[in-house]
Amino acid sequence: MGIVRRSEALGVRWSRINWEERTVWLSTKIIDKKENGKKVAVPVDIMKNKKSRRTMPNPDVVYEMLLEQKEKQEIRHLEVRGVFNHRKGRFYGRKTVYERLPITAISAHINPQA
Repeated sequence: MGIVRRSEALGVRWSRINWEERTVWLSTKIIDKKENGKKVAVPVDIMKNKKSRRTMPNPDVVYEMLLEQKEKQEIRHLEVRGVFNHRKGRFYGRKTVYERLPITAISAHINPQA
């Protein structure tokens, strides 16, 4: 199993998750950009290199976390594309990943340096 960069994890969209096969297609990342003097998280479809666009398996801990996140968004009636979006539909920034993912998922599958 490979490692997922923070920016890639935050860029995951619901449409790119295959629930039956328990996989996720990584093709979007989040970058920090300044708009009107404020730092905002912006999704981009330009990955680090060709191999960065890939399908990753979802181990049980990640699969369960995704189910919980989807349920939270449905309870709040959020219509968002991304797994990790604010209520207003904006993506979370890269530093937020540690607040949004269970520590077991982070330590096993997220590269904290990326």
